[in-house]
Amino acid sequence: MSKKEVERNTLKQQANNEVIDIEKLSEKSEVTSSLRNLKGYWAYLVLVVSVISSLFHLYT
Repeated sequence: MSKKEVERNTLKQQANNEVIDIEKLSEKSEVTSSLRNLKGYWAYLVLVVSVISSLFHLYT
């Protein structure tokens, strides 16, 4: 093998290793849910504020 081929192979191997590392990191930091499940008082408060805000913006 020539020197350039050896360099290309090492670069390909490094790139493959980096892809594997990125996939592992994304699996570790993957968020299962980005939503909040509000209950009770907080759910009612958010509902009231959102309805009032919607009606206000429709009126004005």
